[in-house]
Amino acid sequence: MKTKKIAACFLLAMVVAASVWAFSEDGRQAIRLVVEDAVSDLSGVPKTEGILILPIRGDRNQFVEGQLKAALSRAGYNPLEPADQIVWNQILKEIEWDERKEDILDADTLLKFGKLQGARFVIYGSLLQVDQTAERVYAELAIHAASLSTRQHVWGGAFAQSFYLSTEIRGLVNFDQNAREVLAAVVGKIVESVQGAGDRPTGAVVMVPLPGDHDGFITGMVRDALAGAGVNIRDLNVRTVAQAQKLLRDDPAQADAILSGAVRDLSIAIRHPAPLKQTDEIQIAVQLGIQNASGQMIWGGLFDETRTFERKATVWEFLRTVDSTIWLYVGIALVVLVLFRKFIKASTRVR
Repeated sequence: MKTKKIAACFLLAMVVAASVWAFSEDGRQAIRLVVEDAVSDLSGVPKTEGILILPIRGDRNQFVEGQLKAALSRAGYNPLEPADQIVWNQILKEIEWDERKEDILDADTLLKFGKLQGARFVIYGSLLQVDQTAERVYAELAIHAASLSTRQHVWGGAFAQSFYLSTEIRGLVNFDQNAREVLAAVVGKIVESVQGAGDRPTGAVVMVPLPGDHDGFITGMVRDALAGAGVNIRDLNVRTVAQAQKLLRDDPAQADAILSGAVRDLSIAIRHPAPLKQTDEIQIAVQLGIQNASGQMIWGGLFDETRTFERKATVWEFLRTVDSTIWLYVGIALVVLVLFRKFIKASTRVR
């Protein structure tokens, strides 16, 4: 009996620990979005070939791994479970996977995974961040694919998605004049910071596209502004920090440092403080950093700007913001009023 109680307590403790360690529901939603974004970008992997997904750095309770498998299946790919779990665990142990999840896998490592039957490609990567505020959840994922037959890296990318908790806030898609004004202020802060840095790089800097910048517009603005400020930006066609690091290791003459970061926020909050009056609050936040070839961060920071723009709202825009519950009450009141008038009319006799 005592042994059963101990076992039950241990099982309960494991369940509680797992629930505490798991991502929040909002965090899971942001992860689902960023995984879908990554899978929709995947290329170089035939849908008929078997794919193994290696443990994802930063994952909890294999949630990201499960979402990747589900998204790949929905997209028509062929994710596999390891045919031989003993061999799988042995390979992960041999290559000290916990310390290598952020690396680009080399040919010798990929040769070890070639021992597994059925698989022709592996997908691996890192959940770089899941960050939640009162109004927003942010998730960032770096992911790669490699061929086990050619032992070559075939695809990689860094992706970021924000999930907004308030119905008043949405992701900013179109850069109108107001949004460009806010972005210009952010870029101005970036240029001012890098110009004031005492140890900024004097050699070539390879820039990695910013996750969260879906059309490359902000990446281009930052690149051009830093180039104008005297930073020697070099385009070497890399999409992740891990790819850039491998490039510098293999050929140090290509560049001296890596510029990377992410678009942390790109949103507009539409509020109606008074009837037919609308305020658009635009917020843009860009995280940037420059690291040298040895991985030491030599410059960086979070550069953000929030500005509010007022304008007159149309009647339709105002009516759309009114809570649906209020419209329900208004409808009920109108129905009651109509019925009441009919009742009075029916009960009143003509004298």
